[in-house]
Amino acid sequence: MATDVTISNEKTRGQKRTQSALYAAVVKPRKHSGTMRIERRDVQVSAIDEGQKFWKVIQSIPVGVHMYRLEADGDLVFVGGNPAADRILGLDHTRLLGKTIEEAFPPLADTEVPERYRAAAARGESWKTDQIFYEDDQIQGAFEVHAFQSAPGTMIATFTDITERKRMEAALQESEKRYRTIFEQAGDAIFILDGEGESPGRIVDANRAAAAMHGYTRAELLRMNIADLDTPDSARKVQKRVQAILEGKRLKTELYHIRKDGTIFPVEVSAGLLELGNHRYILAFDRDVSERKRAERALKKSEEQIRRFAYSVSHDLKNPAVALYGLTQLLRKRCSSALDERNREICEQIVNSSERIAQLVETINLYISTRESPLRIEPVKPKELLHIIRQEFYAQLSLRHIRWIEPAEIPEIRADTLSLLRVFRNLVDNALKYAGDALSEIRVGYESSDRCHIFSVTDDGVGVGEADSKKIFRLFKRPAASRAIAGTGLGLAIVKEIAEQHQGRVWTAARDKGGVTFFVSFSKGL
Repeated sequence: MATDVTISNEKTRGQKRTQSALYAAVVKPRKHSGTMRIERRDVQVSAIDEGQKFWKVIQSIPVGVHMYRLEADGDLVFVGGNPAADRILGLDHTRLLGKTIEEAFPPLADTEVPERYRAAAARGESWKTDQIFYEDDQIQGAFEVHAFQSAPGTMIATFTDITERKRMEAALQESEKRYRTIFEQAGDAIFILDGEGESPGRIVDANRAAAAMHGYTRAELLRMNIADLDTPDSARKVQKRVQAILEGKRLKTELYHIRKDGTIFPVEVSAGLLELGNHRYILAFDRDVSERKRAERALKKSEEQIRRFAYSVSHDLKNPAVALYGLTQLLRKRCSSALDERNREICEQIVNSSERIAQLVETINLYISTRESPLRIEPVKPKELLHIIRQEFYAQLSLRHIRWIEPAEIPEIRADTLSLLRVFRNLVDNALKYAGDALSEIRVGYESSDRCHIFSVTDDGVGVGEADSKKIFRLFKRPAASRAIAGTGLGLAIVKEIAEQHQGRVWTAARDKGGVTFFVSFSKGL
């Protein structure tokens, strides 16, 4: 308890010394005129009142205050401070009373601060700096300091802790540096456009890629409006596009730009709203898609050539196959009695081969048609399509005693009716062809996920090996064990093509008890 009192008394004495020093700093000697005499007591009372007011101000302000007195020998002695200074620095200023500035704050000895303070106390030279870094065992941070003369031979230094502000400024500078690096190194053209004001669409900033892509310097671009880079048709719609973005819409489109040399080229544009302070800008990314367009044209030309070739080959194959089939049948009919068993078998093989050629041609045409025919998306009732499929395969299902199982209910979906019918037909036909003699059940299933309708066809036959499951959806690919079974290798490829056209996919899953399940998903967003 005695220790606390001692500390308290010492602190009180220190505060009194601080207050006395502040009084001395504020109260200046007053001159007496020959015609007016002021009583010494009145002067003292006035001085005390003025000093008390000043002391109260110093005590209450949130800014740190330190006070120094310049001695005759040049020492700058610490004579006082306020509570804000103690709070900012985390120390009791009374411990520093009577010390020189170099003794009170040793790290300042090698800086300009002591001399700046002396100049303020001696000559009234004010000094302000927005950044002093200080570090010792107790204090660490950045400070903004203002030093000025309070009375001849004394000075006051006010300071605020700007450590957090400087940290945020450094972080902001680092963020801006990273942004500028990304901005300048990006492969796509990036524009920042004025969204408001007298010239909406005015280019406020542009990166190197934007300048290189359009053949202008960055300085030239900053004197332009984005409409100056558009073709006339696109330029007329700039204000409409700007307004749509200001209303919160995201723009993604393809249009044409004009280079400085007059070359017109296609760009893919993605743009959105950028709000900085109270002003709205537009951030636009432009990608030169000239190469992609050339590739698309080349691919389209190639596909057209392949399509014509396929049709030509199928036509050239089908006619001879049909003729061969007819002639062989005629030969077998007219000369049956003259042919021995071996020759009759040869005729049968010729007939079967010609039939397979004709079937292959029809399937190729169907695959091409599937890829080229536009989808007609409409409400479809899968249960009605399954009824059609069951009737088509009724004879095989009955003769082989195969159970047919399907869900009691399947919701209506949006899809291309003919495409979904082909999917069901090809998957059921695939099961009947390749599941083997052990096949006793075909089960059609339906599941719903957040994004897709999922159909499945499961059989309990021989199944599909893991190696085959990865390639059976490719063109003309069939399981190794099914070489002896008549087929084209296009049925599952058609299923895959249809699924992808409906923004879905196909896959398989083996069953523990034998057999395989084929899954097909159709997007719900059609």
